[in-house]
This record gives sequence, C-alpha cells and structure tokens, in this order.
Amino acid sequence: MTNQWTQEPERGSLFLIRFVTWLAKTLGRSITRILLHPITLYFLIFHGRARRHSAAYLSQVHAKPARLVDVYTHIWWFSATILDRVFFLTDCFDEFDIQIHNLDVLTKHLDQKQGCIMLGAHLGSFEAMRCMASRQDNLSLKILMYPENSQRINSVINALNPKLAESIIPLGHPQSMIAVKEWLDKGGSIGILGDRISIGEKVVPVQFLNAEAEIPQGPMILASVTGVPVIMFTALYRGGRRYDILFHELSDGLRPARAERQAIIAHTLQDYADQLEVWCRMEPNNWFNFYNFWKKAESYEE
Repeated sequence: MTNQWTQEPERGSLFLIRFVTWLAKTLGRSITRILLHPITLYFLIFHGRARRHSAAYLSQVHAKPARLVDVYTHIWWFSATILDRVFFLTDCFDEFDIQIHNLDVLTKHLDQKQGCIMLGAHLGSFEAMRCMASRQDNLSLKILMYPENSQRINSVINALNPKLAESIIPLGHPQSMIAVKEWLDKGGSIGILGDRISIGEKVVPVQFLNAEAEIPQGPMILASVTGVPVIMFTALYRGGRRYDILFHELSDGLRPARAERQAIIAHTLQDYADQLEVWCRMEPNNWFNFYNFWKKAESYEE
C-alpha cells in the first residue's frame, strides 16, 4: 500500500456537496437517494482511477474479475453512505435502524473508566459510529485525523455540526500527541482510522484478501506507549436504513518490552487485517479505499 491517497486532489465540487446537503435536508433521505444514480454514473464514466481501483478490490474480494455493474454498485453504496452523513451529523438517528454487536468488548473497559484506542478503517460509515458514541454515556470520544486532506467536505460538516470540531485532535501538529495522552489519562477514548499510510510513516506487511498489503504502525506504537486497550470497530451499511456496528478487541493493553515491541505490533496488525477481511467479506461494497491498497496493484495505475 502506498501513501498515494495523501497526494490526491479533493474530488467533487463544493457547490455540488452543498447542493446535495441542502436537498437532503429539504426533501429528505428517500427522495434525495434518487439522485445517487446519476451521481454514481458520473463518477463511473469520468473518474477512471476510482473505477479501476474499485474493480481491483472487487476482483480481489470475489476472486474473479469484476464486471462494470459490480463497480457501479460499489460506487453507489459509497454514495449512499456519504448522503447518510448529513443525517448522522445532524443527529437524525431515527432515520436509521442501527444494530450494535459485541458492545461488551468495549464497555468492559469503559465501565472501569479506562480509555481505549478505537481503531477503524475506511470500511463502512465512521459517522454511524459517532451516532453510537453519542448514545453511550460513558464513552467520551475524540477523533485523531488529518483534517487538511478533505477541507471542502469538512467545511460542510462543520456547517452541519459546529460542535464536531471540538471532538477532533488534528494530526501533524507538535502538540497532537500531548493532547492524545492527556485525553487518554482522563479516561477518554481516541478514534482513529488505521488503514492509510501517511508520508514517512513506518509500515508492517500483512496478508489481506490473499495478497500482501502494508498497514501503518502509528496506532499500535501509540497503543504500546500508552498501554491502553485497542478496540477495532466498523459500522457496515447493510442497505436501506440498516447499519450494523461491530467491535473486535485487538489488545487489552499493549505494554511490550522494547525487544518484543516490533513482533507484537506486527502480530496485532495481522489480527487487524484478518478482522478487516472478515468484515469485507461480510459486506463487500463497504470498502471505500479507492486507491492502490496492495503492493502488487501498480498495474491498476494510470
């Protein structure tokens, strides 16, 4: 996996994003979803890179060449979750049927007032996860992210929910890790997506969907330094109004000796990749990494 995603220009028009947001709030979810078909068709025709990387992933997960209709469906599911952001971010939770599974994996730590690193991926909806967090009185969650990579979308998100900015710890600043440690020391939890590599970040090779990929070490290094539990999560879109939120414990607290740290991090990240594969196979169209993920994938480049 490369850090190509950090080099990608932002996709789409700010006017279009705001227009769809306005339609969603004015006309409602059901009517606005009709617009997803022409939007999906536009991306299918004019965004060759996304089309090819979708086909590469679908061929990998299904172990057979992806058809054009498969790619269309994949992009449509991505569009559907983007639309649903509007409703999640404005606390319109009654629009959805949200089922939570294996919550005890998380609550056993929260009940002890112990913060966690909550490790996700670009699989499913992160905003649906925020919905769950808002319903958990003992879950105080801040998000660790690079806000600079999606400034246009973030400007709309901030307009929909200005308080969201208070829950973000921006990466790439000198005080970022100090803020993270202070939050964890208070019993708060940190949410981070662990499947994309930033420039200069160390990686670990893993097996994922029967091929070699690379996963960044950063979240596990943070876990080994702080010693807090690491809980993997996803919120899979299941079609219609249904989302399933799932949890998997990667560690109840990493405190390896220096000599053992690298081996333990590598083992834990393979567990992460294995569980990610389980969830991908459960609902394949929830994978939203539209770039080269596998080391062999250079053949899909333009």
